[in-house]
Amino acid sequence: MPHEWEIWLDIHLSPIIAKWMAAYTGRIVKSAYTLNHHTLSDIEIYNKAKHTET
Repeated sequence: MPHEWEIWLDIHLSPIIAKWMAAYTGRIVKSAYTLNHHTLSDIEIYNKAKHTET
């Protein structure tokens, strides 16, 4: 099975947009709030995403 990508939305975008995108595209879409990354810097989020495997 191929690796499934996750889309992580920036803190400036509403979590509602993540829900809509997931429903519309059928992909995994998460917001910074859902991931509890809303207090992290951009580089910290990037590093987490880079080292995250599903």
